Amino acid sequence: KQLSVLNLLISPTEQISGKGLERLTPISSADYHDWPEITEIFPWINSGCQLKRTWPLGPSRSVVRRRWDHLVLAPRSQRGLLMRETPDRNTFSVVRSIRSGKDLKPISSLRRDADPDGIERYGYRSFDREWVIADNRLSDRPRPPLWDVRGTRQVFLTILTSTKVGDGPAVTATAYVPDLHHFRGSYGAKDVMPLFRDRHGKNPNLTVGLLEVLGAQLAREVLAEDLVAYIYGLTSTSAYTERFADELGEAAGPVRIPITTDADQIGRAHV
Repeated sequence: KQLSVLNLLISPTEQISGKGLERLTPISSADYHDWPEITEIFPWINSGCQLKRTWPLGPSRSVVRRRWDHLVLAPRSQRGLLMRETPDRNTFSVVRSIRSGKDLKPISSLRRDADPDGIERYGYRSFDREWVIADNRLSDRPRPPLWDVRGTRQVFLTILTSTKVGDGPAVTATAYVPDLHHFRGSYGAKDVMPLFRDRHGKNPNLTVGLLEVLGAQLAREVLAEDLVAYIYGLTSTSAYTERFADELGEAAGPVRIPITTDADQIGRAHV
């Protein structure tokens, strides 16, 4: 009977968005909750790269190259075991290059002298930069958009949004394509915000009009690099999480950023 009553009240096709709802847990009236969330400043957000195997990572280019050579020098019947196949990647997978977009031959058909698609630096953890075989045949979730926008001016911020922020940095950064677990080494911190939406650093990943509004408020030109330096300077040490420990402990979600009205603060952060 309860089900029949519910069916009268709610159509089976009706969907509840889940947006604009009040939190079930109480929050204080602190100014912190009036500041913009960092995801409102950098709106294009991705998950990090997920290899699903660790052997393509290493401390040097030569180490990962030797591991690749060990794979292709093995008999074809043994390559699947050495590769550590998954439902998404096996020796017969035909995928496109994350570097050129061209189709790659399956690992099962590679010659013994075949080269990997590429070897590059990789943001494995917040304080651990590795080398990686940048080959889509060895990565279950390579996140091609992140590889597309890597460049000399690019900065990838990684944050925690799905659980509460604890001690230590609230935001970390890397110049290289980051791993899914870059922020803290486990699930719950897989959000990546590139500074730019292109590899040349010409299209900032910022809310439209934000730099112009800040420039007018501060009476000076504000560049994307200025803003990310200011935000990183605020959030990249334990000083931020210690100062706002009570507010951060009230609910999970992206950290909030106080936007300064002091032009000198922006300048000092970029030095």
